Order: sequence, then C-alpha cells, then structure tokens
Amino acid sequence: MSGVGKTTLAAKVPSEAWFHFSADYRIGTRYLAEPILDNVKREAMKVPFLADLLRSDSIYINHN
Repeated sequence: MSGVGKTTLAAKVPSEAWFHFSADYRIGTRYLAEPILDNVKREAMKVPFLADLLRSDSIYINHN
C-alpha cells in the first residue's frame, strides 16, 4: 500500500481518538530485525577498535 496516503489521512484524524503506527515499521521490526542487526555488527567488525570490544564481550549491539 505504498504511496496511497495513509500517513496523510492519519494526520487528519484526532490523535486522542485514533492511534496511528507505520505498517512499514512493524514489517521492518518483525521480519528484518535480525538481518539489519547482522549488517550493523558486520560493519562494526570492520572498525578495529569496535571489533576488539565486541570480541571481548566488552560491548554488545542489539536493537531496542
């Protein structure tokens, strides 16, 4: 349903009567969370300082 004006329509209804959330966000967090996180970790491993911290478990990367 890309480009049909869902957000424009949602902005016109009273916020106290309706809750609007992005379906794209829900799809992204449900089905793409792990691939996105894997990509972030892969990129972080390219930075030697971050790679050392990740390997020693001094830091971790996770989504909220």
